[in-house]
Amino acid sequence: MEEFGPTHEFTKLVPNLDGGDPDDAFSSIPYEKGMSFLWYLQKVVGGDEPMEEFLVAYICFFRRHALTSERFKSFFLDYFSLRVPAATLEQIDWDTWLYAPGMPPEVPEPVMDKLQAAKALAAKWIDDNGAGCSAADAESLHSEQMVVMLDEILTVAKTLPHESLAKMEELYKLSVVKNSEIRMRWCMLGVASSWESIYENAVGFLEAQGRMKFVRPLYRNLYRTGGSGKELALATFGR
Repeated sequence: MEEFGPTHEFTKLVPNLDGGDPDDAFSSIPYEKGMSFLWYLQKVVGGDEPMEEFLVAYICFFRRHALTSERFKSFFLDYFSLRVPAATLEQIDWDTWLYAPGMPPEVPEPVMDKLQAAKALAAKWIDDNGAGCSAADAESLHSEQMVVMLDEILTVAKTLPHESLAKMEELYKLSVVKNSEIRMRWCMLGVASSWESIYENAVGFLEAQGRMKFVRPLYRNLYRTGGSGKELALATFGR
């Protein structure tokens, strides 16, 4: 949202891509905004069970077919017309959810112990430069929790002191992790902190990884550091 701007066409759940490069429109917005919309619809129709039953019917009906957002809407309303009061379905603001730019009308607030554990570890690095942290942290957390931990640092603090990054590398060995979700965020954090010790590792990741969701943000951030980071981004991309 910050990259595009809150009124940009590409922040819509159903954007108009006529004449544009699909790669320019690619982002996490369809995933996150779409997830929020499905979560909202699930809440409207009464929770997990009715939504899961709907999804089974939806997949069975549309398998081996292309479909549009309007066909999804039509099928959803037809399916629940005899299962949910009409007044309940009428409260769904389809136009805003599907066609308005910017943040979704509602965003789910997950409450999970595992999420809190990841954020608590991030807080140790943000507030106390990793005091009390050990190699056991990485061993005790699931890979998705490590992703959340790094995301939290990138969102809240955006950077860390170089000595903290060196300590994190020593404890968690993130530069040799095979999980691309973790390694990309680790490189992003190092680059954002202008920690030149990470640059070689970031280039190695860029040369080995072809998926745009990983390479585009990393190239962009490396370029924006200016100086040697910018030169390295251009040289690596050219090579």
